[in-house]
Amino acid sequence: MSTIIEKSANQLSDACKKGDKHDITGKHEELAQTITSTELAAKMEQFDADHEDSSLLKFTRGYMAMVMEMLFIRAVWTGDWDLHLEALQLFVKFFFAHDMLNYARMIPVYLAEMEIVKETDPEIYQEFQNDNWVVNKNAKVAFCAVGADNALEHVNRSMKASGGLSGIRHAEPYCTHKVFFGLHLS
Repeated sequence: MSTIIEKSANQLSDACKKGDKHDITGKHEELAQTITSTELAAKMEQFDADHEDSSLLKFTRGYMAMVMEMLFIRAVWTGDWDLHLEALQLFVKFFFAHDMLNYARMIPVYLAEMEIVKETDPEIYQEFQNDNWVVNKNAKVAFCAVGADNALEHVNRSMKASGGLSGIRHAEPYCTHKVFFGLHLS
């Protein structure tokens, strides 16, 4: 079983290196089918259930999850584009193994697209290398960048706090002032 999955994973890896979206999608579907047909997720669950008393296995699984999460978090906090892609590359096999098919299907495509962005759009690639794929409100403080989605949530929260967007119909001059000047000051 492991050689079948490994062969399929290697074919997907080769397709990603070539950058052909159609080939990547095909190999991706093949890998998903292979994992489904070999019932890998069920076998992993059975293995974990059979060894649930093993403190070493619990420690190892926990450690693996922690390291994977920390790599990804560090990549975002530091704005390190290459580490971001490397962490996602490491995550992919776990998405497949844990039957997280949406991530398992889209992350390899995302990685392939980001791999060829060097050639297709060098300006964008350079911006990514310059840490412009994360939001850092204070460039003087290292290790505090956040993803764009988190930054937007912060802005939304600050607008809702202390009367921001609440009651916008009732105090239009105040709200106009808050919307245009409040974001700049926050």
